[in-house]
Amino acid sequence: MSAPAFERLLTVIAPLLENRTGTGKPTTKIEKQLLAVVWLLATPDCFRSIGMKFDMSKSTLHSCFRRVIVALVSISHRLITWPTGEKLERTVQKFTDIAGMAGVIGAIDGCYVPIDAPQVDPQYYRTRKCEYAITLQAVCDPELRFTDVFAGYPGSVGDLRVFRNSSLYRDTEANVQNFFPNDTNLV
Repeated sequence: MSAPAFERLLTVIAPLLENRTGTGKPTTKIEKQLLAVVWLLATPDCFRSIGMKFDMSKSTLHSCFRRVIVALVSISHRLITWPTGEKLERTVQKFTDIAGMAGVIGAIDGCYVPIDAPQVDPQYYRTRKCEYAITLQAVCDPELRFTDVFAGYPGSVGDLRVFRNSSLYRDTEANVQNFFPNDTNLV
């Protein structure tokens, strides 16, 4: 994550992380909370090593993690948006310029998010690669920004079934022209 992107995210998320009650133990500085959580999300490091790096206990880092994730989820609808109007036209043009592919509105793919084997029904989370995971489906624009994200199905579920159960599929079925005007498509 670039420094300017971090600063923009900090500006948006800081009001959601402020301690409005003013009671209890002073909270960790918001910038430090966000830095630690971004580090946690971007690396394979564990809570303990990241806590040491940011001078936080595991429990403090865990609390920060939960707070930041809840805040990110609450603003995700503002940050992850499907292109419309002029933005749609720019997206299609940029895909054409970059890859010579006309009519493309986004690139879709899925991946596995590794997890520890669940205690209940672990076999459903076992992927074709014999690892435990949750599936993530995402659509990106040509600048690699997410325009749609869908996650949560067990790793044993195939890509087509994940797609057919996504909100993108349901919303498209209801109004295909709203999502794919002028014969645009995903690759």
